[in-house]
Amino acid sequence: SHPESGDPRLARPYILLLVSLFPAGRVLAHRVPSPPDRPPSARRIADFLAEAISSPPRHTGLQPHRPRQVVFASKRRAAALHTTLAACGVGCGVLSAPPDLPAHLAKLAATMVDRGLATAGAAAGGAPLGAP
Repeated sequence: SHPESGDPRLARPYILLLVSLFPAGRVLAHRVPSPPDRPPSARRIADFLAEAISSPPRHTGLQPHRPRQVVFASKRRAAALHTTLAACGVGCGVLSAPPDLPAHLAKLAATMVDRGLATAGAAAGGAPLGAP
């Protein structure tokens, strides 16, 4: 259920992930924004990045440092944060999806539904898994 409203419907939460793409490809920090079922604002994303950059989680073994670039999965998010990041001397980019990603997502979605790990269609409470 939704943690703030108590709505008994299942929520599809957003999650903020800070991932080191190279060389290790590991998650450095994560956060479920509040409310979890709405996209986080550019301000919340900037705050998350500032906290993770200035105080990296211990498990990373990293010292606080300014990254050369932050790459987003969304052009809209990159555009919303470009000015803020540029003011800090950090580049801003957009991750491009591999051309075969839709086929892989469709296969993953079908496998999850077949195994009872997800539902497809209207029962899922949103767009079907694997939908563009």
